[in-house]
Amino acid sequence: MKYEVHYNDEFFEVTTHGDAELGGFEEFIDLLLGHEKWKPGTTFLVDHSELNAGPLTVAEIRNIAEMCGRRRAQFGRARCAILVRRRIEYGLARMWEVFVEGEWDVTEHLFNSRDEAISWLNNS
Repeated sequence: MKYEVHYNDEFFEVTTHGDAELGGFEEFIDLLLGHEKWKPGTTFLVDHSELNAGPLTVAEIRNIAEMCGRRRAQFGRARCAILVRRRIEYGLARMWEVFVEGEWDVTEHLFNSRDEAISWLNNS
């Protein structure tokens, strides 16, 4: 799994590529939260449009949600737009949303359109 984290003066953007791996999620989360421009409550876009989430297990999806919960204070009351293109990534992201509910204070929303995701982030 490959990923990049960028800040564009309005929000952070994480892009992921290749076959999803549990460790890759923890790495990009820590890279995002450790960025010099990050502060709790910052908006961010996670673009999984080039990710193959098929290799992830239900246990790993739950583990990703727990990772987010352990970093609750660092995320703060952020807004997170998640961009997915395929049904499998949408389904797995919905499962993650169920697991993360109540574990953090971030408002997240799934999109299959980049323009809609950015519009939602900018209208916070």
